[in-house]
Amino acid sequence: MRPLCLGQKLLTLISRMFVGRIEPIVDADPVFWNRFGFRSDMSVEEFYGVMLDRINEWLNEGYDVSMTACDIQGAFTSVPLKKLILAYYEMIKRSKFTEKPFYIVAFVHMWTKNRVVYFEKTCFQLKSGVPMGDPLSPISFLIYLDWNSDSADSMMFYFADDGTIVSRGRGMEKLGEEVKKSFKSFVGYLGTRDLKCEDSKSKFMLLNRTKATAVKHFKSIMDELKIKMVNEMKILGVMCDWQ
Repeated sequence: MRPLCLGQKLLTLISRMFVGRIEPIVDADPVFWNRFGFRSDMSVEEFYGVMLDRINEWLNEGYDVSMTACDIQGAFTSVPLKKLILAYYEMIKRSKFTEKPFYIVAFVHMWTKNRVVYFEKTCFQLKSGVPMGDPLSPISFLIYLDWNSDSADSMMFYFADDGTIVSRGRGMEKLGEEVKKSFKSFVGYLGTRDLKCEDSKSKFMLLNRTKATAVKHFKSIMDELKIKMVNEMKILGVMCDWQ
């Protein structure tokens, strides 16, 4: 039997209302153009539509293209609360809204500082992570994870805590350099956010390959990055192959 806590129920209701205030700011921020999931009109279908359009565009332009699926270890449970507050603050500073709603930062501070999680017959204070089931948690994680590639030859596509880097290059050597640079940049960024990429679950796939030598070339790169090279990968329940 779970304890009844009116305060907890009230906080959940307030969180739901708060999300409605946050969403327009997130939608207007160009940093989050590639964040799918937990947002209206940003469904799985939209995720695949936008990502596949970019892949086909690059292939038609004659680029060699690859996909790197990155698995973030313990994503929702590892978010440091102080850094989450700072992420909200940075988003508000970027906001184009005339009125700078800094009360948002104050609310998030209260939300994290006084966060008590009730489970079964016990309760505990949250020290890190965003609590699953709270209306504010998904969009908070979306705001916290704000890495985008600074290269025109790589793009990250997020769906919740799943990230897929799509890279291009003129020839296998250029593509290999781009894959290494973008993946290492993302892993380094995760370190600054106290998050980790689980190499054993991350996968790399070369698309539309035409030369057998390409497989050998990228095998050595994947060994260096410690991620697995595959001919097909499942992303959000959909199986994709190299063709």
